[in-house]
Amino acid sequence: MPPDLNNGSRHNRSNNIKEKHREYIERAANDMRANSSQFERGTTRNSSTQIFANISQEEAMINLERNGFSRHATSQPNVYYFKKGSVRYNFYPRSTGGWMRNVKIGLSSAEMLIDRERVGIKIRFGIIK
Repeated sequence: MPPDLNNGSRHNRSNNIKEKHREYIERAANDMRANSSQFERGTTRNSSTQIFANISQEEAMINLERNGFSRHATSQPNVYYFKKGSVRYNFYPRSTGGWMRNVKIGLSSAEMLIDRERVGIKIRFGIIK
């Protein structure tokens, strides 16, 4: 048996994206019908994997509704969530960047939750790096 170069880690050797995150990325891109997107691991050990989608936030919201997700308003202005089964997407009008260095602020964004748990995926709309 060859040695485990990842030392038991579920991280992908090539770009350090967790395998489970890859599944979530593919699901989010499919749900939102983003036919072209890029992703990269978070800027810190505990930060979310970033998806840079080529569609606007409005297009993503429309596509989720077309895919059977129901739209819900929150008590915060311009913040919505879309739910279908155990999957939920929270949409925000502009990101704060989490007060981390080298993170652009002001971009519209979304996060993915499954069974009410954050899965470590952040979607940034309208840009491809």
